[in-house]
Formats: sequence, structure tokens, C-alpha cells
Amino acid sequence: MVEYSLLDVPAVESPDDPQWGWVFAAMARLDEAVSNARFGNSDLVEPAQMRFAQFNNQQDDGKVLKLAIPGSGPDLRMAVGYAWADLPLSSNTGKAEFEVVVHPEWTEINVGHRLLVSMEEHLARLGRKELILFTGFGPADDQEPYETSPQGGQQPTSIWNAKLALSHGYELSLVEKMSVLDLPMDTAAYKAMMTDAVVRSAGYRVHSWTGDIPGEWAEKYARLRGKFGVLAPSGMLSWDEDVWDEARVQRHDQAIRDMGRVSFLSIAEEIVSGDLVGFTEISVPLAVPSPVGFQDITMVLPTHQGHRLGRLLKLFNLSRLQMERSDVKRIYTWNAAENAHMLGINIAMGFRPFGGSGNWVKRK
Repeated sequence: MVEYSLLDVPAVESPDDPQWGWVFAAMARLDEAVSNARFGNSDLVEPAQMRFAQFNNQQDDGKVLKLAIPGSGPDLRMAVGYAWADLPLSSNTGKAEFEVVVHPEWTEINVGHRLLVSMEEHLARLGRKELILFTGFGPADDQEPYETSPQGGQQPTSIWNAKLALSHGYELSLVEKMSVLDLPMDTAAYKAMMTDAVVRSAGYRVHSWTGDIPGEWAEKYARLRGKFGVLAPSGMLSWDEDVWDEARVQRHDQAIRDMGRVSFLSIAEEIVSGDLVGFTEISVPLAVPSPVGFQDITMVLPTHQGHRLGRLLKLFNLSRLQMERSDVKRIYTWNAAENAHMLGINIAMGFRPFGGSGNWVKRK
């Protein structure tokens, strides 16, 4: 019988902590094994510094981390699985989002089951009644049989994490498709899309910067950013508007720096009113060279859609990235399967499918 034990990771003040600092490097090694098995590369692995910074930043989102280790103690400094939960603190406080990750060589053992049950019990004690479980899958996994979400997204169910969700009574709420864009973007496609976007977006102007959001824009950006959860496709879930202010914007910027990353952010301003009506963000490691970046949130307020602002922002921001960081060769992004408009923009830009993630819901 294979022996392993579960650890509840407490608050850790430093990655050099003699008792718990090893956890984040162990998670990175585990993520590398999972990523190589699922995607054939380690592009999506979050390094130890990033994991520590995420876990240590708990002012706006609480964190719960449970680790599965071989044997009965942490002496090996190894992890064969973990469960990680994010807990909204300023709004949506009845919800919790989490994932269960298990080393490919341990998925046939009940590690995933024990981590999930332990996390559910922990979240119940914290009063979280609506649980959202993420189950990632790679390109090779994307085949029958499928579970279909109410909006028509398809999650393959032959993989262990989808089986785990189903066996514990979770319902598929939403499917996010992952895509990758090889850089540089095709020049002819870029020019054609940008020309059309510029013509259609008369009445708006784009502002862009690298790194921290300038103070004069922080309040307007905070109001816009808080609406993302309400406007983004959410499947079977209903989200309240999040609480963002200038202080949270500053904490957000600091958290990105702590993770060893930098953001390229572009925003759309309506010229007449001066209001911010949309934004997009790409994040990349500060370290150079680094071949991988991530297209994060893109959002345009509903009352300003139909002016090609989404594609204008994404193209403008990507152009800046390519000028400043030619070392970045690939950009990954996630979009809800039901978000046909944004997926269409991505396809026109040259993004290709590369797996995805199921979002499953369980109400306690």
C-alpha cells in the first residue's frame, strides 16, 4: 500500500522559512510534471516565487492550501498532490474557487479524493456554500466522452479530474477554452484587423502603459475592474460586483511585482465623457528572456460594445508587447466556450486551440 499524508499549509512569511518555505518549490516541481504530461511543455508552470507571492497575498482573496506528501512527514520535501482554494473577501463571500492537482503517477490512488474531501470540509467550516472546482485538460484529452455545460461547452470526462468532479456530485457550469498564439502575429492579419478596428472605434482613444497603473487613472480603472465578475460569462453562477478602489489597484500592482511579473495594460476612454469603458492586460515574467506570456482579462462595457473596442485593445496591447519584449514567443489565453465573439477575435488573430478547463459547481 502506498503511503502518503496531507498537510495544511499555514501562513508563510518568507519563501526561506525553514519549516514551510519548501512547499512552493515542491508545488512548482509537481506542476511541471503535470504540465509536461498534459501539454507536452512546461509553459504554464508557475515558479516558486509566484506561488509564494500568491499565497502570501491574502488581503483581497483568502487562500487555503492542502498538500499531499509521500510518507508521513515533510522530510522528503516532495508533493504528490495539492488542493488550492481562493476565497473572495470583499464580495461573493459565500463562494470559493479551488482546484485539485495530482502527480500523473498518483492519479490512480485516492490522493485526489482525499484532497477534495478535506478541502470541502475546510471550506464548509469557513461558511462557503457555493464551491467552484476547476478541472484542466490538454489538447490530447479533448475527445469523447464529454460532459456538456448548459451553454454547450464540452469537458472531456475520461480524465481523472473530471471523473473526480462527477463522483462527488459537481455539475458542469462552464467550459473555458485555452488557446495559444505564436508570435510575432501575422503582419497582414494584424494590419487588416487594426485598420477595421480604428475605423469602427472613432470616438474612443487608447491609453497604454507597462507596469503600475498611473495614479490619475487608478480610480476610474478600479470602477471598471470591479464590474468584470458581473459581466464575464459565468455559467450557472451569479456573481455580485467586486469591490475595487485605488488602494486595491495599488495592492494588485504590488502583487504582480511580488510574483516576478509585469503587466502590459491598455484601456479605452470615451472621448466625450472621459469614462473608461474597456481594458485588456497581458502579463509576462520580468526575467528576460522569457518565451511565454498570458493574455489575461479583456472587457468592454456592454453599452460600448459594437465599436471593435475589444479587438482594438488586444491588437494595440499585443503590438506594444512585441515591440518591448521580442523574447516572448507564445501567448496563452482562456475564454468561455459560450463567448463566441471573443473566440472569433482570437481565431482571426491566429490563436489555436490548446485544451481548456471545466468549471464545476456544488452547492452545500
